[in-house]
Amino acid sequence: MAGQRFVSAIVIALGVVGCSGGTGSPSTPPGEGVLLQVVPDLSEEPPDVAFAAVPDLLVIDDGRAFYAAPDEFAFQGTLVPDVWVAELSPGGVEMVREAIAAETPPLTIDELSALVGAELADVERYSPESFRFAAVEIGLVDDFDDPDTPLLEWPDSASIPLADAATCSRLPELEVGEVFVTAAENSAIVDDGIVYGIVAAQDWPGAPCVLPPGFATEPEDG
Repeated sequence: MAGQRFVSAIVIALGVVGCSGGTGSPSTPPGEGVLLQVVPDLSEEPPDVAFAAVPDLLVIDDGRAFYAAPDEFAFQGTLVPDVWVAELSPGGVEMVREAIAAETPPLTIDELSALVGAELADVERYSPESFRFAAVEIGLVDDFDDPDTPLLEWPDSASIPLADAATCSRLPELEVGEVFVTAAENSAIVDDGIVYGIVAAQDWPGAPCVLPPGFATEPEDG
C-alpha cells in the first residue's frame, strides 16, 4: 500500500528528521521551508558518519532539491561529504506537494526526476553559507606522532576556537570554508598548540546541529 511505502522508506513529509534518527519519526518541526526529507538508515553507522550524513533527498519549497552526490562523481576521501543541489520549478514543487498528499512521494533524486521531468534542472555542487562541526581534543601537537594523519591549522578567521566546540557549532563559510573543503577525511586540526579530531558537514536548510548518541565529545557516564 502507498501508506506503508511512505512510512517504511523513512520519509517525513512536511517535517524534519534529525541526522541521527533514521527511524521514520519526526524529531523536530519543519524548518527553513523543508517540504520533503528522505534520510538514510543511520542506525548502524558510527556517530561521525551519522553526523555528516547527507539526505537521500531534501526538497525545499523555494525550489531546491538537495541530495548526496553520486559515488562516481563525488569527491572521495574528504572530511565534508559532497552535496549536490538541483533547481525545481514552481510547477515541479506543486507536483511534489501532490505526490506527498497522495502518500507517494519521491524517495530519491531519480524518482524526483521521473516525477517532474523537465521541471528539474540546473544541477550543481552545493556551496553552503555555513558549516556544522564539533571537535574532540587529542593532545599537544608537540606530542603528536602519527604520520598517517594530516594536520591542518584552524584558521585565525574562525570566531569559535576548537576548545569551545565540544558540542555542535556553526560558523560561516567565510570563516572556515577553506579548511573544511580541503581537509581529508582522516585529518586532524591544530588550534593553539592542541590537536583536535573533528567532524564537519555542510549546513543545508533544516539541518540539525545535534551530535549523535555516542559521539566522542559527549561526557561519559559516571
